[in-house]
Amino acid sequence: VLDDLLPDTEYLLASRLEFAGGAWGNLSEPIACATGPLLPLQPHVLPPNRQPTTTSFWVTISEHEDGSPRPSVLVVEYRAVGQKAWKAVGPWQPQSSIEVGGLQPGTAYEVRVQAGEGPVSDAVLHRTANPDTVDLVTFRISELCGEDCEPDYLPNHDSGSLLADVSFITLMAAKKAQPKETSPFVTDFNASVITRYCVAMHDAPFADYVSCNGRKPWNYSCACNNWVDRCIGRLDRSSCHNNTHSAFMPSCSCTNASLAASSKRIGRMPVYYPYPDFRHFSNSSCAVPPLHASTYLGDWYSMPAEAECDPGTAAFPGLNACTWARQPRQHFVHGHELVLGRFNVSGPFDLVELQQNEAVIQKAFARHPSRCCGC
Repeated sequence: VLDDLLPDTEYLLASRLEFAGGAWGNLSEPIACATGPLLPLQPHVLPPNRQPTTTSFWVTISEHEDGSPRPSVLVVEYRAVGQKAWKAVGPWQPQSSIEVGGLQPGTAYEVRVQAGEGPVSDAVLHRTANPDTVDLVTFRISELCGEDCEPDYLPNHDSGSLLADVSFITLMAAKKAQPKETSPFVTDFNASVITRYCVAMHDAPFADYVSCNGRKPWNYSCACNNWVDRCIGRLDRSSCHNNTHSAFMPSCSCTNASLAASSKRIGRMPVYYPYPDFRHFSNSSCAVPPLHASTYLGDWYSMPAEAECDPGTAAFPGLNACTWARQPRQHFVHGHELVLGRFNVSGPFDLVELQQNEAVIQKAFARHPSRCCGC
C-alpha cells in the first residue's frame, strides 16, 4: 500500500526488483494510477509534519478547497496498528491542528477524522517518539552512476548531513564538468541520483567512521577510515603508512575494538571546508588548512549493513542486535533537476557557492513535501 498521497491525483508508478545478491533489475514501464476524490465534508488528514513526543502527536487537517461548508465540530479517532477498536477524542472546534495525548511511547497509530455527520477521512499513520532512538536525516549521491542510474544504497555505504555531502556532490559534479577530468564515482551528473533518507538509530554514542568502497555499488565493503577521508575530517593520520598501499592512498590502521564497534553502530566523522587539494595527493601530502582555520560543514556517516534492522519488519533499533533502521519513504532528485535549479558545477568553489548548492538541493526536495523524519 502506498500512502501519504494526495486525493484526486494521478501518479505514475514503476517498480524494480532487488535480487538476492544485492543488484537491481530493470525498471518496469510506468503505469498511471489515480487516487479518488474527497467526498463532501470528508476531511483530508495530512501526513504528520510536527515532531511527536513519546506520548503525543499532532493531527493536521487540510482545508477544503471546493467550497464545502465548514463543519461545526471535529472528532479524532485513533487505534494502535493491529488493534480493531477505535478510540475517539473530541469533539473539537474546527481547526487545522489537534494534539492527541495520553499515548504509548514508540507506538504506531492509525488516525482518522470525522467532521460533523460527514464521512470519516482515510486513516493516516502517526507514531509517538521512541525514547531509545534518535532520528537522523542523511543524504547520498549515487556512485558509479551511468546513463540509467541504479537505485542508491545505504547499508555498507557512507552518507552525510546535507552541507557535508554537498561538498562531495559538488566535487563529483565539478570533476565531470571539466573537459579533461573524470569522476571516479559519477560518470554523468545529470543522470545521478541524490537520495534523502530518514534513519532511526539506537540512542548510543556514534562509532568511529569507516570508509566504504567497492567496484559494484551493491557489494561495498567497509574498512578502517582511509587517508583521504582522514584528511577531509582533519583527523589523525599517524597510523597511515605510505609503504603499505600506494602513494595516492596510504593505508591506515584501526584497533580491533574500533572496527568491531563500527560494525555494530553508525560511524561518524566531521567534514571541513576547504576540501583537500587533490593535486597534491601524489606525494601523500594533506594540503588543507589546520583545524582552527577550517570551517565545519557537518558530518559523514558510515552505515554498517550487519547492524541494520530488517526493512521488512517493525523492529526498533536496539532490539535483536540491530542498531539502525530506514524509514520506508526515501526521496530522491536527479542531477538534471539540480542543474536546472542553477546547481553550480563549474568550480572552483568557495564556501558561499557550496551553501548556494545546498539551497538548490533543499529547494528541489521541498517540491516533494513529505512527513517529517521520525513521524
